[in-house]
Amino acid sequence: MTTLAMMIVVAMSAAALAYSLKSLVRPPTLKETLPTESTSPLPPLPPDAEIARKPSMSGPSATPQGSAPRQNELLTQEVALLAVENWLKAKQEIFGPSYDSSSLEKVATGKFQVKALQSLEWLKQNQASYNYRSGKIVSYTPPQENQMTLTIEEEVELLTQTGLDPTRSGKKVTTVTYTFEQVDGVWKIAGSAAE
Repeated sequence: MTTLAMMIVVAMSAAALAYSLKSLVRPPTLKETLPTESTSPLPPLPPDAEIARKPSMSGPSATPQGSAPRQNELLTQEVALLAVENWLKAKQEIFGPSYDSSSLEKVATGKFQVKALQSLEWLKQNQASYNYRSGKIVSYTPPQENQMTLTIEEEVELLTQTGLDPTRSGKKVTTVTYTFEQVDGVWKIAGSAAE
C-alpha cells in the first residue's frame, strides 16, 4: 500500500472515530428523547385521558371538570330541561309503591320539596301510590329569571286500597311554570305553578 493510500485510510478511520465519539458526547436531540410507541415503557393512554387532563368547557357558564361549580351562574335552557327530566324520572320512585324519597333532595329544594314531601306523606297515610307509565316534555319556552314554562304530558295511575282511582288516573297534559334555584352549584326545582 502506498503512503498516500495509507494516509487516506487513516484519515477516513480517524473521521469515522471522531464522528462516533461526537455522537457519544453530544446531548441527544428532543426527537431522540421522546418515547415512541414501540419503545415506551408506559402503556398507551385511554381515549378519555385527554379529557381528564384538560378542562372541559361547554357553553359560556360551564365550569372545568374537577372544579367546584360556581354559584349564581345563569340558568341555561339545557340545565333547566335536564332538571325537569330528572324530576319526571324521580316521581316514580318518590310517589310509587316504594315511597323512596332519596332522589327528592337531588332534584328539588325549598317550597317545592316541602310540597312533594307532603304529597308523599298523604300517599303513605292513605296507603296509595302513583304509577307513572310515561312522562315527557312536549314544549317549553326559554328560561327567564330562573323560571321556565313547560307543557308536560304524563300517563298516571293512582292506586288506592280500593284499586285504581279513575278521577286521578289517565293521560294528562299540564302547562307548568317551574322556578329554579341553585343549591351548592346544582340547579333544582324550587317552586311550580300550573296554568
